[in-house]
Amino acid sequence: MPTSEAAQAEAAVSTQPRPGALTVALALSAAATAALVLGALLPVVTGVSAGFSAGPMLIILALLPFVAALVFTFERRYGLAAGVLLGAAALAPGRLALDMQVLAGSQDIVRPEYYLPGRYDDPPVGVGFWVLQAGFLLTIAAGYTANRVAQDEADALGAIPARRWWQLLAPFPAIWAAVGLVMPPVGSANVFLLSHSAFESPAFVLAGYLLLGVGVIVAASVALTLVPEVGAGVLVGLAAGLLGVVVPSVVSGLVVDKLSLSAGPVLVLVAAFGLLATALLLALTFRKAGELPSEAKVPGLSLWRRVTGALGVLTAALAVAGCLAPVVVAEAGFTAAHSPVRWLLLIAGVLTGVLALVPVARPALSVAWAGVVLTGAAVLATPVAATQVAGAFTIGPGVVLTSLAMFAAAATAVASVVTGVVEREEAEELDRPALGPALAVPLALAGVLAVLTFAIPVVSAPDYVAPGLFASFDVSSWGLLAGLAAVVGAVAFAVRSRPAKGAVLLLGAAAVVVLRVAELPFLSGKIEGAHAGLGFWFGLLCLIGLIVAAGLSARSAK
Repeated sequence: MPTSEAAQAEAAVSTQPRPGALTVALALSAAATAALVLGALLPVVTGVSAGFSAGPMLIILALLPFVAALVFTFERRYGLAAGVLLGAAALAPGRLALDMQVLAGSQDIVRPEYYLPGRYDDPPVGVGFWVLQAGFLLTIAAGYTANRVAQDEADALGAIPARRWWQLLAPFPAIWAAVGLVMPPVGSANVFLLSHSAFESPAFVLAGYLLLGVGVIVAASVALTLVPEVGAGVLVGLAAGLLGVVVPSVVSGLVVDKLSLSAGPVLVLVAAFGLLATALLLALTFRKAGELPSEAKVPGLSLWRRVTGALGVLTAALAVAGCLAPVVVAEAGFTAAHSPVRWLLLIAGVLTGVLALVPVARPALSVAWAGVVLTGAAVLATPVAATQVAGAFTIGPGVVLTSLAMFAAAATAVASVVTGVVEREEAEELDRPALGPALAVPLALAGVLAVLTFAIPVVSAPDYVAPGLFASFDVSSWGLLAGLAAVVGAVAFAVRSRPAKGAVLLLGAAAVVVLRVAELPFLSGKIEGAHAGLGFWFGLLCLIGLIVAAGLSARSAK
């Protein structure tokens, strides 16, 4: 088809009327923006003034996603508009959780743009807090509604145009942003405002920054699988959301007395501009390419496999480095101890690296990444506990390396899932054998036992309170959640996988369970009176169920 006809066809696809979903999404985004603007003007806490006059800055930051979506809508770039709302929504849960610390104790959250503490007690929560929370909830609702428009764009195009190599760089500034988010937001010499890294902060602050980090990585990676216009919009929405999080920290460090600029927000700023640059290239390439739906094709499977392998190797290298580097630095007169489970992080990292280098084992990699998060979170529990002793310990380089390994593991998971989706699209229709009772029984038992394995402690001792999912929730509990989600997800996907790949997938889940039950021998020598808890025995039974199911699945493949 001539170029002019291709351009006309592309224009018809991009400018055809959209259903009312985009109008509803924009209305929800307008309401969210109004709430965020109003929340910026109302007091978040009462009786305490802000560190500086941040109102105009906060209003501009709140307007960014909505204004961008509105401009794209006026230009009839509906996919871009929907993508912006999706990207902003991906960060809203993290921002909501982060601000929830105001309820638990406003003294423990660094938000000089809203208030600057001048005393040790917590002031009452103001009406601005509730208005801000409503704004974040409306942002999530706008993104959910905009997803319909994104699906319409995909249906109109028919398939995803060919990828350019530079598009695969999008997850890397996202990982960079995630690292900056867990670093201290400002440097502080103010005795009433203690600025710590996310891993030294209370539960809501830790949860908020982790949700922000995971949200930006997952959203940036998924953006590569979407229609180019929607994907570019997602990256713009992510960049706008990141600016809303870190610009106040940058300005606070520059203008507020006794506060200084920290490296973390600067890293996030650089990452935000990297996402914007990728979005610009993506949008311009799509507009100029003139690719028709008939010419569109799925991105190269071999390229996605290489990206997944590279991220797996990067995860392994960071995990090994995190294991070997100290996570705690002792001040004079104190002795710093290593994490008792740091060698489990080494094992998880080496396993991830080996699976990344063996193509036939890639299905197992889509589960084994959780081992790095599981063991990495357990390792980070040591510096979090040690730094509670004022003036005795500070965090070491191992904390940064381990955090990087965990974020790289999340990126590996996303790339692995995308690789599986692309592989299914390129493969011909598969004849899957019906799930018989011989396989259904061990799979069902393994799924139930996995919940018990990760929810119940594997180590018991008279004076030891183990982290859990329903009680004593701490940093390690986030690793337990990741491990549980990966194992249960593997069991669910094994049902729909080809037998050979399903067997490998289940073996990867078994490896994660092994890392969970292996906590007993590593902790037994460090905890007086330690013995196997119920979680250990449930883990062994789960392991047996997974191995039996993997064997049955492999046999059915012959």
